[in-house]
Amino acid sequence: MLCLPHRERLLCVVVVFNVLTAGAAASTIPSETSPPLRYADEWCRMSLNQQTPRPDLMEESARQALRAVELRRYAYPEGFCGFTARFFARDGTLRVQGSVRVSDPATIELVSEKPSPLMGWVREILSSEVAHRMPRSATDRGHLRLIQLDDPLGDMLEFLDDPMRSRYRVAEGVITVVDRVVGAEGFTIVVLDHWELPDGRVLPRHYAVGFREAASGNLQRLELHTAEYTTVNDVWLLTRHRTITLHPGGQIDARELELTGHQLVTR
Repeated sequence: MLCLPHRERLLCVVVVFNVLTAGAAASTIPSETSPPLRYADEWCRMSLNQQTPRPDLMEESARQALRAVELRRYAYPEGFCGFTARFFARDGTLRVQGSVRVSDPATIELVSEKPSPLMGWVREILSSEVAHRMPRSATDRGHLRLIQLDDPLGDMLEFLDDPMRSRYRVAEGVITVVDRVVGAEGFTIVVLDHWELPDGRVLPRHYAVGFREAASGNLQRLELHTAEYTTVNDVWLLTRHRTITLHPGGQIDARELELTGHQLVTR
């Protein structure tokens, strides 16, 4: 398991607050593979000669970093058809339990004993989880640009064709920060540590999400997330998710989802 020491984790949270309240757009989550040495050599020579890096070299370096991320990102195996499980969700006052069948991010069937406002949150968590674990290509992401190097949070990658103005930070083959803008709201995800699987791939363990007004950069709320996983026939599935939300004025909300009795769906 790869995780930050306690003191460094606290420092990361402080950095998150400072970055978000300043309205900055920094981004990443937890590569196994460093960029090819020839790119590193080329970069060093240009730095020593105080030359401006070639745009084509910067884009290729960005793609190398993104490919390294995909090598370490845990994804469901090809042919994954979903899973079923029992679920139990709660917050400070509400409780709901039932069964769920997850086929893909848009196809989630929830059955509960009674209607509950928590059902929307459960669906949101499961949809996000499955969307982030689906297999995808690292090459089909449009034009990229390497914004910055040699930063504590890693290199900054900007997706030039993305309408959400996505930017990542990548360190050691892992995304540490993701920054996006959706309509009038922007958000920044900072991954504090990961679960490292036996094959070297990673799953997020603790991460913070700050939501801000896109125009002003003012922080609206901060969410702290914790995720735990179990393996079913060599497929890693979410077993517990907790979200703690800090609102302006000091209000704190906590929600927790627990999944048990997982079974993989077969064709």
